[in-house]
Parts: sequence; structure tokens; C-alpha cells
Amino acid sequence: MFPAPAVAVYSQRPRLTLSPLVPLDLSNTMMENLIDPDRPKWVEKRSEQFLAVTQFYKEAASLFAPYMKAHQKA
Repeated sequence: MFPAPAVAVYSQRPRLTLSPLVPLDLSNTMMENLIDPDRPKWVEKRSEQFLAVTQFYKEAASLFAPYMKAHQKA
């Protein structure tokens, strides 16, 4: 059983979507400095990066569910 094109494209996204993990870690580190005037910028960046990661996992369930069900029946 070959995955649908949408699943194939989606499966390539971890390297693109999860690439915010490094900047996410940087944002977390930069946010620790409470007196840095750029802290609000890092808070915003952290939010954007975190949402990108969570969106990846939200979409996963609907794309992979048919294949998981097929595997469970086999």
C-alpha cells in the first residue's frame, strides 16, 4: 500500500516544519533575560515556532489514520 500524495508530501515536512525546534530553543533561551529590550520579540518568535510544531501534529492524525486502520486490520 503506497501512501497518497498528500501523505508523501506531509511526511517530508518534519525537516521543514520541525526545523523551528532550533530557533524555538534559542527563543526560550533569549526569553530568560527579563531585562533584554528584545524579549517581546523573542516571546513572539517562540509562539510562532511552537504553533508551527503543534500544527504539524494536528494534521498528522487525519492523514495517517487510514493507514493505521489498514495496518490494524491486517
